[in-house]
Amino acid sequence: APTGTIQGVTGTFNQGRPYWTFQPELLLSYLGNGFNLTAALYEEFNTANTRTNYTTGDIFHADFTATYTIGKWTFGPVGYYVAQVTDDKCPIGVCTAFNPAGILTHTQRFQLFAVGGLIEYNFGPASLSLWATQPPPSTQRINRAIPISEPSRIRPGRIPRMYTPISIATGI
Repeated sequence: APTGTIQGVTGTFNQGRPYWTFQPELLLSYLGNGFNLTAALYEEFNTANTRTNYTTGDIFHADFTATYTIGKWTFGPVGYYVAQVTDDKCPIGVCTAFNPAGILTHTQRFQLFAVGGLIEYNFGPASLSLWATQPPPSTQRINRAIPISEPSRIRPGRIPRMYTPISIATGI
């Protein structure tokens, strides 16, 4: 929602954003016999920026958990998928005044898939969870622009690698 302070010509120089994002969610779970099999599916639908009329494409998310609990210990695989599933929009007029190239410089969709594991210990009144995810090696490669001022970095037949750190979260 367009809350907070909205600054700058395009209205995106601070926490506040001059557009709305609607996010319907669907969560499906099986909880029984020590198993937690859950899929959380949700999508972000963005409205147009009220200052520039630019609309960011829709983004789909899916989170998966398949854990098993034995006593105070829980463990199992986890994963997620996130992708921009529609193109950005920049109608001629106000939008092209702020973005003269229209969406030509903003047409890259993205997607990321990662898998990993979770381990948790239940202390009673609180529990500690540790999970780690990593994209498979084939998804770590992207095509990205390398500035013309650095032609020595370009090697024939090689695509620059994008390294994704292991995500670790703890919760009590």
